[in-house]
Amino acid sequence: MMRRRGWLALATAMLMAAVPTTRAAGDGTAGANGLFLNILPSGQGKSVNAVEAAEFEATGKYPAHFVDQLGMYDSLPTQADQVTDSNLRDYFKDESFGVAPGNIERTETPEPGLTIAWDTWGVPHIQGQTREEAMFGTGYAAAEDRLFMMDVLRYVGRGRLSELLGPTDDDFAMDRATYLAAGYSESELKTQVRRLTKFGAVGRQVIRDGQQYIAGINQRIQEDLADPDKMPAEYPALQILPQNWEPADLVAVAVVIQAEFAGGGGNELLNAVFKTDAEQTLGTKEGDALFQDLREREDPEAPTTADTAFPYMTPGPVDPNAVAVPDAGTVAPYDPLTLTPQGGGSGPKSGRLTPGRLNPHVAFRQALTRIGLKMPDAESNWLAVNADRTRDGHPIAVMGPQVGYFIPQILMDMDVHAPGLDARGATFPGISLYVLLGRGPNFAWSATSGESDEIDVRAEKLCDPGGGDPGPDSTYYEFNGRCVSMYTRQDQWVSKPTPGGPGQPTLVQANVQRTVHGPVIARAQVAGAPVAYVSQRSTFGAELDSATSFEMLNSDSVHDVASFQRAMSHETGSFNWLYVDDQHVGYYHSGLYPVRAAGVDTDLPSWGTGQWEWQGFVPPSQHPQAVDPSKGWIDSWNNKPAPKWEASDANYNFGPVHRVQMLSSRLADRVPQGNMTPADMVKVMADAATVDLRGQEVMPAVLRAIGSDPGLQQYLDIMRQWVDSGAHRIDRDGNGQYDDQAAVALMDTWWTPMVTTMFSSTMGRGDLFEQFPMAFDDQNRTLGLGSSFQDGYYGYVQKAVRMALGEGVAQPYQVLTCGDGTLEGCRSALIDSLQQAIDKLGPDPSTWNADEAGDAIVYEAVGLITLDPQPWQNRPTFQQVVQVGG
Repeated sequence: MMRRRGWLALATAMLMAAVPTTRAAGDGTAGANGLFLNILPSGQGKSVNAVEAAEFEATGKYPAHFVDQLGMYDSLPTQADQVTDSNLRDYFKDESFGVAPGNIERTETPEPGLTIAWDTWGVPHIQGQTREEAMFGTGYAAAEDRLFMMDVLRYVGRGRLSELLGPTDDDFAMDRATYLAAGYSESELKTQVRRLTKFGAVGRQVIRDGQQYIAGINQRIQEDLADPDKMPAEYPALQILPQNWEPADLVAVAVVIQAEFAGGGGNELLNAVFKTDAEQTLGTKEGDALFQDLREREDPEAPTTADTAFPYMTPGPVDPNAVAVPDAGTVAPYDPLTLTPQGGGSGPKSGRLTPGRLNPHVAFRQALTRIGLKMPDAESNWLAVNADRTRDGHPIAVMGPQVGYFIPQILMDMDVHAPGLDARGATFPGISLYVLLGRGPNFAWSATSGESDEIDVRAEKLCDPGGGDPGPDSTYYEFNGRCVSMYTRQDQWVSKPTPGGPGQPTLVQANVQRTVHGPVIARAQVAGAPVAYVSQRSTFGAELDSATSFEMLNSDSVHDVASFQRAMSHETGSFNWLYVDDQHVGYYHSGLYPVRAAGVDTDLPSWGTGQWEWQGFVPPSQHPQAVDPSKGWIDSWNNKPAPKWEASDANYNFGPVHRVQMLSSRLADRVPQGNMTPADMVKVMADAATVDLRGQEVMPAVLRAIGSDPGLQQYLDIMRQWVDSGAHRIDRDGNGQYDDQAAVALMDTWWTPMVTTMFSSTMGRGDLFEQFPMAFDDQNRTLGLGSSFQDGYYGYVQKAVRMALGEGVAQPYQVLTCGDGTLEGCRSALIDSLQQAIDKLGPDPSTWNADEAGDAIVYEAVGLITLDPQPWQNRPTFQQVVQVGG
């Protein structure tokens, strides 16, 4: 139903022309407004109706804008050396405000006072005579472009995907993970909307904006229902109809973002399990030393974004009374779902209780992958250069998030304007009332995931209110000297098979168990007494609070670095934010970071009895931040934010090797020369996008340790030549094979035996390799996710080899050594592992074959349109090139 309109809006509507009144559209070249370009692979895409879906199925012809940016994106890495400032638009599209009349593909006016012009890239340019008109337009355009995807996300955020898509193990796994991470009731979702009022005028504006956004969504839904030809094809395929949206749906989608991208920590229980196993296997002293080596909590050699120290989580003496390590073999992850098939028989089981089940953040990400929403965790980058190092005297930035490859892409490009409202860039379906990453009138911004510690695991000491001994499933726990009841709730729904889909109708019962600290994630024993382990997240119940940051970014209230940093101090998720305007570069590390009580071990579970509660939160002034760094440039690839800002308990990769070095090494070589141009910055990013981190940062030390060996020299020479040429994984001539085929094949085959042979005396004992919560090599590449080399044993191998070489190491390992720790022992282990790789590959390098197809980027279909894989590159999935002019 159409909202009631005031007489003023009806009158001004008469003045609206068919083409929207917009800001003058630029051509993307540097000038008065500067350079603003972006790319969104494979294209903007959109919801398709049944006719369009059938045509694609019959002919293979893509609907408009599904793949029109793919060639630009795909070609950049192989043509990086050909990039110039005059041909940047061969690789990126214009990100100007407004749209020139000749670039308008179609125009619509969903209601008086509002015009949406869709340009020839499929991007909506939304122009409202009033703010409420523009916000209505953001909802209408989002529903037109991404309605089914938005539906999926609001069901995911509620933990009820199986209600929408059916009784499959994958959908149940997603619901299970959401209930462990959040598990909100409808009233709790609505409470999050109301709590925005605590932020004053900005919070109240977010509420009003959200109401208009939802009204726009619902009008489009009503139009789809009235004209089935407009209906996204997924609805008739599933034999369902879209339902109207309400404010609680925005919170449900915000849960998805918070659980996937914005949190860090929460691995204390898993750390405790591994540490106990290591101590039982190696002995208490050596097992504890191994755990400390692997943690890399504060390695002075770790690459950082800010150069100034910002101390956080620096531990003092640990009070043993604060620590609650479970007894060995007693941990049982909590399963919140009870499944009862309506046709009889037993329900699907939750599956093997993997380590990921002990951290809801990890479980949530794994479940998203299972349902086809494969989004890498913490996989984005940005780089910027100061004004005084550029040819034109204005900062330059190349920046963007990595949120996985989808068709249509999970992000959408949007341009929105009204009095006091100006923004263009990427937004997230379901909360797309604001641009989240993009540009304002005179600045631009982007982010990478921060991974800093916002989540702790607490051990709740179970009790019996009657004074007896508590059972292992008790829902009472001790807090501040009292035996109190957990919050419990049971939600139910029936999961019905989709047409032609697997399974049978299943009654799903979600059993919420929550203490004052958070949801129950496991039960165990500590010193023989029963406990419940819970996940305490600083942003729990407040996922929507961060909307206030984006209201400010979109509403012409940010005009310099200081106002940007103030705006981002409202963002509660852990992110690294980059800001550029025509004069300055700014950085701010956002998040709601608890101050732990003295005596707590930040790596292990602490008691939730009330004695060890959080002591407030880190104030904004103490968050890592920087303005115009003295070295002339700044970068982030999900690396350590600043010196002394300790790695979260779930982060083991802040050691001497990090993939940000693929950017920083190139920036350090180029920026001191000065006269940087946008093309120079794009080249730095594009060249780094095909580098194998192991080849750049690890293999030089390995090859120094081995030296020469007559029987293996041809293989060592292959590796040295590859390292010297940049250690790329790239197929420049498009023949289907990497240019350095033999070297890449050897690197991939050698890596696992290298790790296992080097560390056999410690990690190779018992099942420590299997128990430790990090793979040898980042799995994103082989999962088709593109972005790679975030998590892996890269720093462990390099540091251990450097120690054996006798080279300077700022923080030597205690027990994690290469072989026996001597150069002779390390060299022997490395040669042994190399021989294992050669035995597997065969003696003739000309026959070796790298698995290019195994690296290829896979586009996940969020709907009925599919896309073939594309060659691997390590790069954001929405990316901007910006130089704000004078």
